[in-house]
Amino acid sequence: MHKSLLIILSFITVLTLSLFTESNTENIGVKKIIVKKGETLSVIAKTHLSNPSRWRELLKYNNIPNPNLIRPGRELLIPAHLGKEPIASADFIKGNVDYKEGEGSQEWNSLKQKQGLFPLDTVRTLSNAKVDLNVQGTGLIRVHENTLVQINALKSEKDPPSIFLRKGSIDAFVSKLIKTSAHKQIEKLRIITPSSIAGVRGTEFRIDLDPKENSTISCFEGLVEVSAENKTVDVPQGYATFVEKGKAPLEPFKIPDPPKITKE
Repeated sequence: MHKSLLIILSFITVLTLSLFTESNTENIGVKKIIVKKGETLSVIAKTHLSNPSRWRELLKYNNIPNPNLIRPGRELLIPAHLGKEPIASADFIKGNVDYKEGEGSQEWNSLKQKQGLFPLDTVRTLSNAKVDLNVQGTGLIRVHENTLVQINALKSEKDPPSIFLRKGSIDAFVSKLIKTSAHKQIEKLRIITPSSIAGVRGTEFRIDLDPKENSTISCFEGLVEVSAENKTVDVPQGYATFVEKGKAPLEPFKIPDPPKITKE
């Protein structure tokens, strides 16, 4: 009798642990998004799935029998086996660094080392904090203290990775540029601010955003193409430009004593 009872209890324990493990495993790598106004299943599939034609699997995973049930405000889960590869990952973290998923989320969570970041994810650093983001196929972006950046959604597969600097300052270390057969350098990264767009053809540069959202772009190696208000200037190594919000960029000026930014 006692032996039979022990066997039954053991079986129940193993079954419970098995279910618990399956439940936890199921949630590993799952990304949560909130459907925005105007978003269709087609748009969601192109934005978040590695293969948009697998939209039926997305519906099945979320127990949605009809695509018409996907409406603004609805929460969708994107499992790792269906989702795109992250655009960036946290390579090094110092101090308090938070992130929030997608555009609809208001919940800030602590960013973990090696954690992947996807389109519309936002990262913020608090005082005395910084994080190095390894951008896929591009290089490294150092996000300084009291800074807010967002990973932009790509409009097409041919577009370079794009970062929106909302507040603060960043340094960038971009891998060596690729040249086409026409000897033109391919843009490998785009940094957008409220006052300017920097098309990165340089390998080391810095962007500072002041409280009025004016931007200063300094190039320490290579070349950075800065655009605003229908004007574009090329900022070469050892030079910088200033962009007042709503105005065109100034002609590049020489940096008196250019600092050497390092990856340490």
